[in-house]
Formats: sequence, structure tokens, C-alpha cells
Amino acid sequence: MEQTALRPKPMPGRDPGPGTGPDTTGPCRAGRRRRPVTLLLGVLAAATLVLAGVGLGTVGATVIGMSKLAEMRQQAGAPGPDGAGGGAGAGAGTGTRAAPA
Repeated sequence: MEQTALRPKPMPGRDPGPGTGPDTTGPCRAGRRRRPVTLLLGVLAAATLVLAGVGLGTVGATVIGMSKLAEMRQQAGAPGPDGAGGGAGAGAGTGTRAAPA
């Protein structure tokens, strides 16, 4: 009969019984180590995920900040980033930007 992997614990003070000594038929301890390539790939994958999360958070914060900034400029009637904010210059009121000189 085969010995099962789960064995009952011996009662305290009793002989542990046969088959409880050091197990020489099991897998060797060296097989449990991770290979350096696997470890390196795991670390690189984790770093990539962390950096991607940081990048997405930065882009999201920038977009939210820009939309609030644009909303505040609209409410205040301040000039836009191109400097044409309600003046009577060339292209004012058309919604287009003038070509840089």
C-alpha cells in the first residue's frame, strides 16, 4: 500500500513511528531554487507594471489639470496659450491660430 502525503501527527510522548525520518526520496532542495533568468524576468515585469501605473497616473493628473485650467480661463476670459484672447488682432474670433513668424 502506498504511503499518503498527509500523515497524522504522532501523539506527544510517543514514538513517531516509521517513515517520519528525513525523507530522501522527495525532491532535492536544489530544485526549489529559482533560476536567475526567471527571477530577472519577474523583477522586470514588476518594474514595468509599476512604471506603467505611474505613467498612467501622471497622464490622468495632467489631463484633469489641463481641463480645469482651460475651464478657469474660459470663465475668466483670460487669453489662451497663444496669446490671442479677445483682442482685435489678426485671426481673433475665428478660432484659428496664426502661423509663427
